[in-house]
Amino acid sequence: SSSSSSASVGNSGSSSSSRADVAEAPADKPVKAQRSRSKSFKERARASFRLGGKALSKIPGAQTVKGAVGRTKSRLSRLGRSGTPAELTLRLLDKYAGCASEADRHSIVFDLQKAVRRPKNSHDSMDALRNSLLDVWRVLLRNVELTDPAYREVYYDTVIAVMVREELQLHLCTRDDVEQDWVRACCGLQYRTHLFVTKKMAEESMAEPLLLFAAKCLAINYFCVPGLARVIVQSVVCHTPIADRRSRKIGENVAVRSVEQEESLARHVPPDKKRMFYSIHRVCGVNLTGLDHQCPETCPKSGVYSPYSVVNTPPEIHQRLESWSSDLVADLTVAGLWKEAPQPGPWTDRFKPDVESGFSFLSIFLEVLFRRCRAMFQYSYYPNKIDQRLGINQRSVVATVFMPGFVELCSCILRLSLLSEHGLKRTYRIGAGPPSVICNWTDRTAACMLALCQNGVFFTCLVEDLMLQTSTSHVADVMALLGSFKALLESYEHMHSSHLPPEIDISLMCTFISKLLTCHHYVVIMFSLRWIYDCLDYFHSEHRAAIVELLMSEQILEHTLCHWEPSLRHLTHMIVVYRLFHPSQKSLQAAVLHALTNELEVSSRESTHLRVNKSVFEESAESPTVVALQMKAVEHLQSFLWKVVQAHNQSAPPYNSSSLKLYTCDKHAAAQKKCTCRRPPHATRYTSDSAENLRKILADGVKWVKARRVEGASDADAYPPIILSLPPLQNMTSAYARTARNPL
Repeated sequence: SSSSSSASVGNSGSSSSSRADVAEAPADKPVKAQRSRSKSFKERARASFRLGGKALSKIPGAQTVKGAVGRTKSRLSRLGRSGTPAELTLRLLDKYAGCASEADRHSIVFDLQKAVRRPKNSHDSMDALRNSLLDVWRVLLRNVELTDPAYREVYYDTVIAVMVREELQLHLCTRDDVEQDWVRACCGLQYRTHLFVTKKMAEESMAEPLLLFAAKCLAINYFCVPGLARVIVQSVVCHTPIADRRSRKIGENVAVRSVEQEESLARHVPPDKKRMFYSIHRVCGVNLTGLDHQCPETCPKSGVYSPYSVVNTPPEIHQRLESWSSDLVADLTVAGLWKEAPQPGPWTDRFKPDVESGFSFLSIFLEVLFRRCRAMFQYSYYPNKIDQRLGINQRSVVATVFMPGFVELCSCILRLSLLSEHGLKRTYRIGAGPPSVICNWTDRTAACMLALCQNGVFFTCLVEDLMLQTSTSHVADVMALLGSFKALLESYEHMHSSHLPPEIDISLMCTFISKLLTCHHYVVIMFSLRWIYDCLDYFHSEHRAAIVELLMSEQILEHTLCHWEPSLRHLTHMIVVYRLFHPSQKSLQAAVLHALTNELEVSSRESTHLRVNKSVFEESAESPTVVALQMKAVEHLQSFLWKVVQAHNQSAPPYNSSSLKLYTCDKHAAAQKKCTCRRPPHATRYTSDSAENLRKILADGVKWVKARRVEGASDADAYPPIILSLPPLQNMTSAYARTARNPL
């Protein structure tokens, strides 16, 4: 606007020369004023844009979208400058060949690592990308031993990044792909990498980066090099003794539960995954039978022995995988692809778990192996054809039970971690208290066990063994067991940022909780309720609802809500008010608390009590199974509270024990006779105190839920803390003799 005004002023001045001197003098003032106005307008526009940007940034998700757009722009600009990943990789290889110093080569290898991890570009052809990746693998593997040991770690990481690329995965090949050049080149590099690793493992000492590189390479080649998995499994089994009945029980639990899970998962495996699982099964070749490759110290000497006194491959799993054979599967065991099959040697001594270094390397290898396995044995399916047509209720499963050697390796590492001293801290001795084993694992043992606990079979077998070693009659053991379980669940959530696997045996956990809560020692019940209050959210949603439904059953409420110990009743009240539902179900929790408050506050008692509307449960985003369990739990709780109210024959709170004089059982009430029967738990004087305290805590709970809904608190907010005073020391000793053990 200022330029146009100045132009117009100039034109008017040039058009009339007679009035030029008169027109130029007064024209300066309006031009300056207009320029100042335009400048102020721009400043106001910038200020408004800044305010608008601040307002938009407060919208939920705006920063995420802004960050995603920025990352996309930078990524596109990088792609435009550097070309496709294959071209960038070849340019970096040319630079690497011309470098003279170690520092320059180290910098280029670091750039190669970034280039290798970049996703495939649409402009890249598959052959060009595969050839560039194979060139990187070949060059780095040839020069890694010529490099200064201080710079080798980036070489190892880059080789691993190439080996896990999806474009080079041999188990995804079809029968027609075997004849291609890249398959033969990849097999050759796989075998060369295996020879390099086994040569280094045969040496006495290995640096930490080389140790991790060897474990990762063996975990990747476990599914690629024919016969390597069989050699590793035989080496681990051969050095794992099966000395006592507990060892045999561990093997039996792992085998039986693995077969059960395999049968349940086999019904939904897609055809392409069946071919892939069979291809891996044929390459690995793991099938232990008889007394071959067993521990010589504990191998049965007679022909009659328990099938779980040795480590064998379950025939059901082997037959299932063999039945999935197909003509489309590539035969990767051909002699032309590999020079020779892997053989045991000095490198297999690294898997000896009877020494501390061997157990440490075995823990690292199994952790990496099962992480690799989870990425390969994952698939999605629909429960039925209707859901498949509608595209709803798709489920994702990690079927690690189909991994060759799963049963053998899991049973061995469970025996070693629970019965051997090499996986524990030096200050801890085996036999000092079985439930405390979890808290005394070394860091590497704990990392390995937490990685394996992502499989429901392994987690269930670990928990079951510790339960069998604990007696409810010994309070110290129960406290140690609950503390170990809490540490395990917290570490699992911290490591994986997820709930416990949905494949765990929840019936076993419910039996465990039921036996603890029906124990006669009040200290056991008290610490069990505290453990449930703290650890309930670590379970899967369906498992959490099943545990809550068990807690609200009449059998458990009679032992907890009507108990003579005030602290125990207070713990039950806290669970009822704050832990019935997941933190995200705020509306449902508020509705149930209002219904329970009406149950205990209404002055005029009717023949039936108020029930929570079914629509309130259905509004939650949970599955129908979870909704059904939650409705059942609330119904059980309301029914029990109604019995408490009727037993006390109160027209209004507060509740007191004086009303119990009028209590009459149903049988004598119908006959209009005086009742002389023994009163049930809900008609005792302790229950009157429990009902009154529950009424007060419900009022606090309603205020707490309302405050959380108004303030918009997140789901991770802490619940009100529980102040639990420890009972006297003499009450924490055994309730019964040590000879009368009652295992969980």
